[in-house]
Formats: sequence, C-alpha cells, structure tokens
Amino acid sequence: MLNHEEFDRLARLLNNLHLCTGIKFALMDERGQEVYTSSERTSFCSAIVNEGGLEKCHACDRQMVEFVMRTHQPRRYQCHAGLYEAAMPVMDEDQVVA
Repeated sequence: MLNHEEFDRLARLLNNLHLCTGIKFALMDERGQEVYTSSERTSFCSAIVNEGGLEKCHACDRQMVEFVMRTHQPRRYQCHAGLYEAAMPVMDEDQVVA
C-alpha cells in the first residue's frame, strides 16, 4: 500500500482531477472500503443510499476491487442502481498499491 506522503500526493491529484472534470474519484483499500473520496455523494447516490441501498453499493465496490486486485486490469461496470463506474488499479511495477 502507499505510504503517507504518496497517499497525500495521490489524494491531491484526484481532488484536482475532480475540480477539472466534475467526476468523483475514490481510493479504496483491498477490501473495497473507501479511504479517500474527492467529493460528496451525488444527489442520485444519496437517494439510493437513503432508500436502503448502501449495502448494495458497497457490494458492487467490493466485487470490482476484488476483480482489479486479482487481474491488475481496469474494469468499467454498471452498478446495481444503473450508473456506470470504473475501477482501476494503481500499480507500482507489478504490485497493486491502491
């Protein structure tokens, strides 16, 4: 995994990308838990969570993190609520670091 300085640099990069594009970026650990996010939930996602869909959101995230950790390949997918998301590994040589 990343050390504190590397994590801070990556978080700043993701935040700047969010400011430039308006796209939400999140950094997850190997269990699919969000350890950094560049923005708050969208109103659509907030409505899904408020209707009891948070566990389904987490299940989608965990499934894609497992895929990325296993294959070292990026993956575009449709979440349980119909939105398209992408998951990609942050690699250092042949190791997934985030």
